Amino acid sequence: MKKEHRVRKGEYRFLLTKAGRTRFARVEVMITLGGDTLEVTNNLPDKADPRSGAMARGFDPLWEEAALEGIREALDRTGHEGTPGAGCHAALTGLVGALVDTTPDAVRCAAGLAAWRALGLDGPEPEPTFDGRLWSLHFPAVRTSPVEGVS
Repeated sequence: MKKEHRVRKGEYRFLLTKAGRTRFARVEVMITLGGDTLEVTNNLPDKADPRSGAMARGFDPLWEEAALEGIREALDRTGHEGTPGAGCHAALTGLVGALVDTTPDAVRCAAGLAAWRALGLDGPEPEPTFDGRLWSLHFPAVRTSPVEGVS
């Protein structure tokens, strides 16, 4: 029997200010659900798009690695047990930033939220939190279905 593969797109625009500092990043993620493994890849285009501000692969390796980490974290937090991220391919397909206010922590948050949206999970989204120095995501508890026959 052939497994069904569904493609979902998620996007998140991170624009928050705390302690007088504004941080910005916009990330797009494509997730293909199905399969037996979990894979995260960098599929940014080879050429930048000056009209949209979209980055090309290799422009800022720190931002790209932060985006991949954010995607992995979101997938990891879904639990991998009967949840949408259990077997999938997640691709970083878009990244927009500005040299003056984009930082790896903002990119990581935007990527995590874009992946979360692509998974289409029910319930609240992760919340960006600021510790006085860096932004991170606070993930809600992911509820799995109760197992029948267990009290």
